[in-house]
Amino acid sequence: MKGKDFVASEWYKKAKDPKNQEQLNGNYHKWKKRVSNIGIIDKAAQLWNYFCSNKTSPMDKILVTAALIYIISPLDLIPDVIPVVGWLDDLGVAGFALRHLNNKLTELALEEEIEGTSEHIQNDIGTIEGQSSFEISKYNIETDYKLSSVENIAMALNADTVIEVINDIKKSHFDFSSNLIFVGRYDTGKTTLINALLGKEWLATSKVPTTKTLTYVFRGHQNAAYIEDVGGSISEYRDLNFLKNHKAEELKNANKIALQVNTMGCLPNNVRIIDTPGLEDPDINISEIAYEIVPNADAVIFVLDYLYAASEKNLQFLRALMTEDKHRKLFVVVNKVDEISESDLNSKKNEIQKMFDMAGVPNANIFPLSAKMAINNPELPEFQKFKNSLLEFISNEHLAERKRLIELKENGVLNNIEVMCNNSIQFAEAKNANMKIDKEKIQKNKKEIKKIFDRKKEKVSRKIQSCQIKFQKSFEDFLSSLNVKIDSQIDAASLTELKNSEMIAELVKAQIKEFIEREKTAIQNELQTEIGMISERLNIELGNTYIPLNGSAPPNWLQENKEIIVPAVIVCSFPFMGLLSWVSIAILGMLGRAPIEALMEAVGVKFGISKIREQLKTEIGDIIPKLKDQFLEQIETIFGEIASEYDTQVEKEKNNFIETNFIEKEIDFSEIETYNEYLSEIKKIKDGKEA
Repeated sequence: MKGKDFVASEWYKKAKDPKNQEQLNGNYHKWKKRVSNIGIIDKAAQLWNYFCSNKTSPMDKILVTAALIYIISPLDLIPDVIPVVGWLDDLGVAGFALRHLNNKLTELALEEEIEGTSEHIQNDIGTIEGQSSFEISKYNIETDYKLSSVENIAMALNADTVIEVINDIKKSHFDFSSNLIFVGRYDTGKTTLINALLGKEWLATSKVPTTKTLTYVFRGHQNAAYIEDVGGSISEYRDLNFLKNHKAEELKNANKIALQVNTMGCLPNNVRIIDTPGLEDPDINISEIAYEIVPNADAVIFVLDYLYAASEKNLQFLRALMTEDKHRKLFVVVNKVDEISESDLNSKKNEIQKMFDMAGVPNANIFPLSAKMAINNPELPEFQKFKNSLLEFISNEHLAERKRLIELKENGVLNNIEVMCNNSIQFAEAKNANMKIDKEKIQKNKKEIKKIFDRKKEKVSRKIQSCQIKFQKSFEDFLSSLNVKIDSQIDAASLTELKNSEMIAELVKAQIKEFIEREKTAIQNELQTEIGMISERLNIELGNTYIPLNGSAPPNWLQENKEIIVPAVIVCSFPFMGLLSWVSIAILGMLGRAPIEALMEAVGVKFGISKIREQLKTEIGDIIPKLKDQFLEQIETIFGEIASEYDTQVEKEKNNFIETNFIEKEIDFSEIETYNEYLSEIKKIKDGKEA
């Protein structure tokens, strides 16, 4: 297929349909889970990135979509069910699309053949085993068991193992070959027996382990080998002589080998042979490959070396095989009988039969033969007996066995999903029950935490209130003592000293400052252990408190001497305005000392010093009560605001603590409802199958 042919293909037309683009999302992720070839996974991932990118142009997106639809489809030029070879065309189409996206291919490049899709490959293997991909619709085994619905449930449950089984089932719907898997210990002659059935020594044999990976043998028109390396790349070889040398360079990095031969020897064309590594290979990872591939076998040919026939490893394999499917079609070949006498052989047969009885295979079909002799003489009776039994199965039992295996896998899938759903429901119910218990515990703990914070808030609030009361009482006592001290100072002052207002002002100022500092320190010390911020706030607020001294003289002789009213008020107010260090003394700066001194001199001259003293005491006596009332009102406001702020802060701390340490989740019943819906769907599928 050329590039231009792909652009004109049905896949390209499908890519233009928005519905197919929408469906691609789910299909791509399902496909990705069932593919093992790293190379095609990597290329498909690159295409998927282009598909999801907003920078991809509409025309390029159509090409990307077409390539992904082609890759995901099991039915293309070379069906994907063909081991190794089935990815050749997919790799080619993916590479073609990526080259176009990266390099914008010219019209001339579109005339080139897409790698892996050439006619000689299609002619060689397009009619695999006599069945073309267009004859798939004639396959009479039931295929519609609502696998898509089951697969969606399995994906929702993240059941990767179940998804793998579903993918195997889907593959088997499109695979007409009889898959014969050869297993056994290394050096039992598995490969020799395969060569005998094919009528030619295609594959290497040796006393040491030669098969390190899976080797598929199937019919095609031309002899060719296709080797998939560990990176997913596939190489084609027409000269097959290297296959006879297990040390060949071409085999070193092989992950899988597909050998296409133009004749299957004595076997029908629809047979696919799968050669596996030895069960007792020194590399345990290689040894495990046989266990992984056996579920895909229509029949298992278990090859034993008569010397090691009853080994523990063989018994272990048989038990595993029969545990999964006790009705599995099993052919037992005891090889190398040309190296043993007939009496010893009968003894070995009894020994082998005991092993099979122990493994739960009481009526095993055992075929003693010599594969090495059968290569040169295929007419040997022992070999003929084995061959005829194998051909009988392929001709008359294969389809029935395939159907049985499919049904077995499907029932296993449905049962596994049922178990997973029931387990998930039990887990969800237990989780919800625990959440209910946890929720009750959280509610209880929340109440306790709230009580702790509320007690803390109440305790500090009481302390703040106590500090306020103490401060107010101290202030009242201080003012009383201050008044007495001022009166005493006035009585002792001479006329000259009374004229010197700074002396009285400095005295009172120092006493008030000392009082304020002492009280602030006491409050700080008391509240610091509870919350430093509160004490600091009080410190700032008390330091900034404004105390107005606004007193006016009562009606007296000053009314008759109005020219000295203002100076007299200033004289009385000045000391207190400066004493508490909160009110500016700008008035003094505006009036200056001259008016005050003139006032004092006038009063002294007119009334005498006693009158000045009496008048000053009267003015101060009127101002101090007003000062106390106004200051105490401010103090009450300050403490009230601070207490309120502290309550808010504690409430915030409480809520933050609860939100951080007590995350409360709502009980979710939707999860259980979803699992019950899955179970209902599985039941419908089961009921439909039984009907």
